[in-house]
Amino acid sequence: MLRVLRDLLFGLVLLPGVLWLVLLAFARVADAPRLWWLDLIDTFALYGFAPFVGVLLVAALLRSRALAVLAALAGLLFVTQFGRALLPRPEPARASGPHLTVLTYNLRSPNGNPDPLVQLVRERQPDVIVLQELTTRYAERLTAQIGDAYPSFVVAGIESANDGGGIFSRVPILDHAAFRFTDEGNVFQRARLRTDAGDVWLVNVHLVSPRLEARRIRGGLPIPLDFHEDGRDDDLARLVAEVEALDGPFILAGDFNSAAGSRPNRVFPATWRDAYREAGEGFGHTFPSGIGLARGRLNVTFPLIRIDYVLTSHDLTPRYATVPRIAGSDHLPVFADVELPPPR
Repeated sequence: MLRVLRDLLFGLVLLPGVLWLVLLAFARVADAPRLWWLDLIDTFALYGFAPFVGVLLVAALLRSRALAVLAALAGLLFVTQFGRALLPRPEPARASGPHLTVLTYNLRSPNGNPDPLVQLVRERQPDVIVLQELTTRYAERLTAQIGDAYPSFVVAGIESANDGGGIFSRVPILDHAAFRFTDEGNVFQRARLRTDAGDVWLVNVHLVSPRLEARRIRGGLPIPLDFHEDGRDDDLARLVAEVEALDGPFILAGDFNSAAGSRPNRVFPATWRDAYREAGEGFGHTFPSGIGLARGRLNVTFPLIRIDYVLTSHDLTPRYATVPRIAGSDHLPVFADVELPPPR
């Protein structure tokens, strides 16, 4: 009887474990046409490895080499995908030349209280502040408190419900354009900054948010039915074309609505540099920050994925990046120090 139970436990762990590992591997590395549920697995792949801790425990309990190999393969895939985030960050290298500090933050409209952001700005003293979901009320209150320190600022779409944007800068803004890729999309901003190293383009990014379609069964937690990403993916394709046409170094900052390492990020041009990936420590998760899900049945008290970024062109060097903790939004901000190329 004991042997039968051991064999049953072995089969219940091995077969689902192999299938799940194959799905994780396919979700993370395959370039084939995607199914919505594969992209959902891809988005939250970090947590998909948790069951293999149980596999390892069962392998030790049963003294099973097969389960131990399965756990080892899962560990190897985890390290290839997320191992860099587990390494200690070296001491930030000081910029040897001109540099620019950038703070990006999705405010979660209709946020009307700028005090947490103002306090952070006074602590970090960024050169440029890039905001998404900016409203008229928030912009007026923020300008009243930091306008003297950030004399160059441009806003767009702030009269809308939740798709406005703003750039507040210590360095001069030479010109500015606001645009949408679709009528239903969020406002983007493109600004040319005058720095000690010459002009640098800054793009305020807010890709369309994917929409998870779910159904509740008898009042319980939602069961996913579909994951709509077409709007986000179309925005990203157009953003890449827009940025590749810029004549000079650039910084992209904002809410990309795609998890770090997931399929949308894997199609970023190879020349784009992720400031947090290169100069941050840990996973740097920014969303969701302290909100209730499933009509209050599930409370998320800490962010689960990183969807807010500071990206740069290849000729800019990220020296430091962090995710400060402040209240007031379902996002956390990203702060990055970027070294500029030598003056031309």
